[in-house]
Amino acid sequence: MASVDFRSINKRYDALDVLRDVDIAIPDGEFVVFVGPSGCGKSTLLRMLAGLETITGGTISIGTDVVNALPPRDRDIAMVFQNYALYPHMSVAHNIGFPLRMVGTPRPEIERRVSEAAEMLGLTPYLSRLPRELSGGQRQRVAMGRAVVREPSVFLFDEPLSNLDASLRVRMRGEIKRLHQRLGTTMIYVTHDQIEAMTLADRIVVLRAGKVEQIGTPLELYNTPANPFVAQFIGSPSMNILEGVIAEEGRARIGETLIEIGGPHPGFSPNASVQIGIRPHDIALAEPGRGALAGELQLIEEMGNSRLLTIEVGGEPVQLETQLQVALRPGEAVHLALSRDKLHLFPA
Repeated sequence: MASVDFRSINKRYDALDVLRDVDIAIPDGEFVVFVGPSGCGKSTLLRMLAGLETITGGTISIGTDVVNALPPRDRDIAMVFQNYALYPHMSVAHNIGFPLRMVGTPRPEIERRVSEAAEMLGLTPYLSRLPRELSGGQRQRVAMGRAVVREPSVFLFDEPLSNLDASLRVRMRGEIKRLHQRLGTTMIYVTHDQIEAMTLADRIVVLRAGKVEQIGTPLELYNTPANPFVAQFIGSPSMNILEGVIAEEGRARIGETLIEIGGPHPGFSPNASVQIGIRPHDIALAEPGRGALAGELQLIEEMGNSRLLTIEVGGEPVQLETQLQVALRPGEAVHLALSRDKLHLFPA
């Protein structure tokens, strides 16, 4: 096991900056998820750590060793890819044991470690099968087993569940979480799926356009997002962002409606433009009156134990999540009350 440090990392392809001044310190044994939209640089960062991409500037350390110039085989890492990368002509047992055979590990040791990995991942009944005889989830477990037998200092996962259907992704998330709890090895996981990030991570690194937007635990990012991008990227359904103006201490104006925002809010002076964030479950349907935003119901989505309402307020869509089964129809006028203690204020 080992810590991982990214120091002032830059990556450039010709005139295109893919990563800019990235600093991330990952302690030994932590499960960290890199999350962000496509093209934000998260996979490039992982591939640079693995030695599959060169570094334009900065240093990457695994433990106490700077690994910038080390070839991938000497970095003591194991990587699980999105497409499994299994050998189709080899059995499950031979696929799992392949990296050990490549470094000349004695056969009894290979058999022991393959057996342990297979038992850990529920693959023992399938050791003699070929990859084509397995389901997608079983193939991904084989890819994980091949990483486990190496007993690396760091595990890397590059969007490993994106090819699986929704129910299988949920099950495989549990498999990966249990694997980390059992091994206690440093794991770095790349995904664009914020639900995967929230459920798996000890800490999340949110990236956008090659820069780190925020690093923190899932609850820190959910409860205290650093900016509107993080606020809307973390959490499902995403946070609503409304344009407003500070009217006076403790109040703001959204359109023509004056709402209570609590306070104090240092750095927000009267007449300053502000972005007001509120999560869908912190909005309630209300009677017309002071502090209630007027809008028109556009869409109702049934989610089983709740309903997601999309309401147009001042020309912008606002989502509200409720368990109330009130008879409503698109086109109706509705009024919204924002929970004052749940508002997030960001500079405009």
